[in-house]
Amino acid sequence: MVTDKSNIAFVKQALPEHWYDQSMELRDAAEFLWRQKGIEQVGFVLPDEVYSKPRYSRTVFLLIGFAIENMIKGILISEVPARISGGKMAPDISTGHDLCAWAKLMASITISEREENILNLLSELVPYWGKYPSAKKKHHVREEKHLTPQVFNEILDLHNRLELGLYDLNRDGLQEVDGVKFPIMVLPHLH
Repeated sequence: MVTDKSNIAFVKQALPEHWYDQSMELRDAAEFLWRQKGIEQVGFVLPDEVYSKPRYSRTVFLLIGFAIENMIKGILISEVPARISGGKMAPDISTGHDLCAWAKLMASITISEREENILNLLSELVPYWGKYPSAKKKHHVREEKHLTPQVFNEILDLHNRLELGLYDLNRDGLQEVDGVKFPIMVLPHLH
């Protein structure tokens, strides 16, 4: 049997532990920035309006949104390892940034209504106001939401729940894909 080395390299990069690691790095960066700079405000004076907003709200939202996205993808790959077979990622998890739709694909974790609202908020910000100050077209304009300590803590709680779910799926290893055996996930802080 001839093994396609590029498929093996792809699967190795797409293993759940790499989604986990990327998610944790993004989460840690978001939390660090929020704890260090979350209270900073930026003010604007316009001819008919004066307002201020949190300076780093969008950046923290974006980082934590990507962290949640990575954790959900790790869970979905853990639930159905074939999602990373044949040298490509399955279309159901490789298009767009609809975190709520992806969360609904998860068989091992049920999302609450409040968590669904958070996922919808994060899904809105990732492709638009989390990265850019303006929409491409006027009918895409959405009101920017500002991060609050309560919302940030709710997002961290969701991330923690997803982390535990990913760990539960991987602590005994998973079936092999394209000749690559999935490693057993060991996270000492969750034992």
